[in-house]
Amino acid sequence: MSYKSILIFLIFSGLLLAITYEQGKKILDEIRSAESIPYTKITKAFVSIVDSDKVTTEISADLVLIDSKPNNKKAPTVMEGNIEAYFYGEDKTDTLSVLKADFAEYTEDRGLVAKKNISIYNKETKDSLYFVNQLDSEIEWDEKAEIIYSNNEFIKIDSIGCTRGSSFHSKVDLTDMEIDNVKGSSRGGNDGCE
Repeated sequence: MSYKSILIFLIFSGLLLAITYEQGKKILDEIRSAESIPYTKITKAFVSIVDSDKVTTEISADLVLIDSKPNNKKAPTVMEGNIEAYFYGEDKTDTLSVLKADFAEYTEDRGLVAKKNISIYNKETKDSLYFVNQLDSEIEWDEKAEIIYSNNEFIKIDSIGCTRGSSFHSKVDLTDMEIDNVKGSSRGGNDGCE
C-alpha cells in the first residue's frame, strides 16, 4: 500500500471509531421515530373566512401550509408568496380593503399576522398605507375586534396628503385610525413622508 492509501485508511478508521456502536444506534432510532411534519401543502390557494354564514375575508397565496393533525385548530395556517387578503363589508361585492404581503399566518378565531412587503389599499377612498422598512414590516388583524394594528413605522397616503407615524391601529379599511408619534404630516405635499 502506498503512503496515501494508508493515510486514507487511518482517517476513515478514526472517523468510524469516533462514533460508537451505541451512539450510531441511538442516532438511527431517533431518525426512525421522528415525527414527520404534519402539513398539507397547497399551491395557488384561496382561503375563505366565514362568520355567521357570511364570507368576511378571502386570502390568496402562492403556497399554503395547513397543519394536518386532527383537532389542531390552534395551529396557524401558514401562507407564503403574493398574499392578497380581501376584507368585505356587507357582502363580497363590497370590498373594503386589500392587504398585500409576502408572508402570513392565519389562526382561526384570532386573525392574521402578515409580514414583509406589506401594503393596504382602501377600495372606496383610494387611501393606502405602506411601511418604511418593508423587510421588517409586520401587521396584525384582530378578527374579533375587526381592527388592524402595527408597531412599525409607516406612511399613509390619502386624498389630501400623507402622514407618517411609528405605529397605528384602525379598522381594516384604514378608517378610525389612531396614530402614535406622528413624524410628519402634509396636506397637498410630501414633506415628511419621503
